[in-house]
Formats: sequence, C-alpha cells, structure tokens
Amino acid sequence: MSIEIEVIKRERVLVKFLRVSAAVRYWEDATVNGEVMATLLECLKSLPPDMVMRDLSAVRNEVALVSEHIARLGRDEEGYEVREERRNYGKDKFKVIGLIGGLTVYRQV
Repeated sequence: MSIEIEVIKRERVLVKFLRVSAAVRYWEDATVNGEVMATLLECLKSLPPDMVMRDLSAVRNEVALVSEHIARLGRDEEGYEVREERRNYGKDKFKVIGLIGGLTVYRQV
C-alpha cells in the first residue's frame, strides 16, 4: 500500500511539473527576445483605418472597415501578428491578422 501511495504522489508531482512547464513554454512562445507580442488591438491599429477586412472569427462574415472593427472589439489578447498573405500564385497580396504561427482572424477584402 505504501508503494501505491508513493506512485500516486510521484504522478501528482509529475502532473504539476508538466503544467508548470507547459505554462512556461506558452510564455516563451508568446515572447521574442524577451518582448511580449502585439495584442489584437495593436495589430488592428497598425493598419490603415479605411482598409476593408473580414472578421473570420464572427458567426457571420463581418465585412467592415478597420476602424469599425476596432470600435466593435470586445476583447484584447496578446499573441497576434500582422502578416502578408499571397494568393493567385503570388500575384495578389493581402494583409491578414492572425495568431502567431496559427489561424487567421482578420483578412483584407
């Protein structure tokens, strides 16, 4: 019985260690050279206010100006970047905002 308790204690310690290391890994992924990445609001503000973009995370396709998206934004989270997306074999270039190394949230129309 004492062996079973010892194994359970070791498993709990391992689980706590894994949770802490995952949190540290997430923080390291969200930083570059010790600097925290941009927020969604900062990325939207870096684009021209008259640019038309589609909100891909909305239930229905919300096509609006960047200034309207800024006014409608209810959350502000870290870990976003402004990227350039190429379509049509590189002939067309679009500005997009997405998670770092992840999904696109806003796409230029």
